Amino acid sequence: MSTPSLYQQALAQIYKAYSQDVGKALVHMGTAGWLFSAIAQVAMIATNKNMDKKEKQFLIPQEIADGAINVGLFFTVSKLIKDYADKLVENR
Repeated sequence: MSTPSLYQQALAQIYKAYSQDVGKALVHMGTAGWLFSAIAQVAMIATNKNMDKKEKQFLIPQEIADGAINVGLFFTVSKLIKDYADKLVENR
């Protein structure tokens, strides 16, 4: 019997973590999307050659703070709504 590859092991772990609660996967994937979007926004500002250094010094921390707030709020609100919906479904 051959040993499973690292990729197959990772897929098995993901399946184990999310197969019983797909809503959790949706919350986590949505949060990851917001996180990557915030990182892309900061990277775009950092690599933009049309902005001067003073603008970048202002915008980069602002976008990092904005991204952190957006990601945190998205996760928190989505998790609260999911948990509330789970309780409603279990009570019926």
